[in-house]
Amino acid sequence: MAGLSQFAALSIFAMLFALLAGTISFWLSPFIHMWSRRFEYEADAFARLLKRLNYTDCSVRSNLTRKYADGREEKDVMWAAVCRVQTQFGEAGFAPR
Repeated sequence: MAGLSQFAALSIFAMLFALLAGTISFWLSPFIHMWSRRFEYEADAFARLLKRLNYTDCSVRSNLTRKYADGREEKDVMWAAVCRVQTQFGEAGFAPR
């Protein structure tokens, strides 16, 4: 494009971009949407897991002999953490359906 002025070269580039942008974005949009929703799917899965957890699950999965310095058992600390995370997910809009 040595013989064209800078304005003409820019105009040709803008016209080609306008013609090709729709075609390229049509084929790329599914991948872009999958990538952008990646963390949303993980958050929904984690919210469903949190919904299924209950106090019995915490007591089964905890160390039954572990006591914290304030006298609480590990299952009580785990259950408090699960409840706190459930509340935070609900406030963020990831409450399971």
